[in-house]
Amino acid sequence: MGLSGLVDAQDMMAVYQHFVDPRDVERFKDPEQWAEADTLGHTGRRYRTAEQLYAAALNAEPHADAERRDELRLDAAKAEQHNVAFLDATFSVPKSWSVLHTAFEFEEANARRVGDLEAAEAWGAHRQAVEDAVWAGNNAMLDYMSAKAGYSRVGHHGGGEGRFIDAHDWTIASFFQHDSRDHDPHLHIHNTVLNRVQGSDGVWRTLDSDSLRVWRPAGAAVGERTASEHLTRSMSARVAMRPDGKAREILGIATELLDLSSSRSRAIAPKVAELAAAYEQVNGRAPKGMALARLTREASEKTRPGKTSTGQTREEFVRGVDREFLTKTGAGMAQVAADVVARAGEPVEAPEWSETAVLETAIEAVQLKQSGWTEPYLSQDINNELPDYLGGLEGWQVAALIDGLTTKALPMVVSLKTPKPGEGVTPSELRLENGKPADERPHRALRHPGAHPHRTAPARRHRTHRCPRAQRRPRAGVPGRPRRGGHRVGPGPGRRGAGGVDVRECGRIAGRPGRHR
Repeated sequence: MGLSGLVDAQDMMAVYQHFVDPRDVERFKDPEQWAEADTLGHTGRRYRTAEQLYAAALNAEPHADAERRDELRLDAAKAEQHNVAFLDATFSVPKSWSVLHTAFEFEEANARRVGDLEAAEAWGAHRQAVEDAVWAGNNAMLDYMSAKAGYSRVGHHGGGEGRFIDAHDWTIASFFQHDSRDHDPHLHIHNTVLNRVQGSDGVWRTLDSDSLRVWRPAGAAVGERTASEHLTRSMSARVAMRPDGKAREILGIATELLDLSSSRSRAIAPKVAELAAAYEQVNGRAPKGMALARLTREASEKTRPGKTSTGQTREEFVRGVDREFLTKTGAGMAQVAADVVARAGEPVEAPEWSETAVLETAIEAVQLKQSGWTEPYLSQDINNELPDYLGGLEGWQVAALIDGLTTKALPMVVSLKTPKPGEGVTPSELRLENGKPADERPHRALRHPGAHPHRTAPARRHRTHRCPRAQRRPRAGVPGRPRRGGHRVGPGPGRRGAGGVDVRECGRIAGRPGRHR
């Protein structure tokens, strides 16, 4: 829409609940005129409220006693439906980033307390460098996701007459958060992607949420790489891949400090073990792959605490973290800040690397995880196999590099998609901007190769590739990049392991000030 800036609670309510067009300035600013204001497409279905559902249930059971009425009221609250107002695409960074940001903020507060404004400004610049890197990664991720996953559906898809349409200009409000539900240091940005988007034909429709889920791994890779490149370029902070290969952490922070600030991991791990034991007892084998991932998600949901407020100021929060670290490890925030800054004294050089080795090891890595996979998962593993530093690339350069390498890797694998008759002669007016036919899903849904031929295909399987048998061999490491385990970097927590992107559909909003574009 060409608009940007800060939004308040009223702005969020107008756009995300009533879908009021903010370009209708006079009516947009007056809640009394929202009913007459221009809207961003349709305003959604009118579902019955919980009270209406309860009234209907009570009308069907007029003689219900008090206990039964309570049951009916609870059932009505559970059955209440809401329109999907937005998709929450959350970008988070590894735990070391959050600990370092807290350490810089702690030192900045100490300097201001003693009146050393010069030192406070220096520490504040370091803290801002971390925040700027997180924002750079977040914005690169959003730009990439809107380009790759920006589609809407037209027509009746259940009858085979539907098609997809390009819709890449998203409306997003972003909220920068500093801590987790357990009040551990945890930098992340909630991006509320409005579930209304203007297609290439000028009509406003809902987003195709499946596309966002499919491209999440590649979007996370672009965001993570952009953030680390930005941080290394701006303050020469050194990052390295963790031994488990899941993320790159900032060097100079002790592993025990990262573990200490990972309350969610400590809460989830016992629950995962409990669910895995029950799974093994029923199925006769330990869970792995998708089964283990589902159990981990279930454990995360079952141990997830509600959001609470401690009433602390930011300075009180960082001092509390420092006290906990000192008490349990003997090393506080001052030590963390000093150690990282000491390592950042010299410029970081980008090593040479082999394109062939990167592609071969990435294909092997994704094949070991699952026999059927999608293009975005290959992009994610390509990013993992690249050196830890690439010379300070910008977001668009990161996206171009990863996409280019992925394109070169696809001919090295076998696609499980069966070509349709006449697919190559689809006229240009019936194709999307990326050249694919508009009547196909942009991610080309397919049946998983391991599914039994006489069983129903899974509901959501996307374009997959399979490594030729001749390539299913261990590959040598990538020249110029230390082998995993060469650096002592600690694991981070979170529902995605160390960070990345999580996409969720949401029907309600919480009015909070944030950036909007």
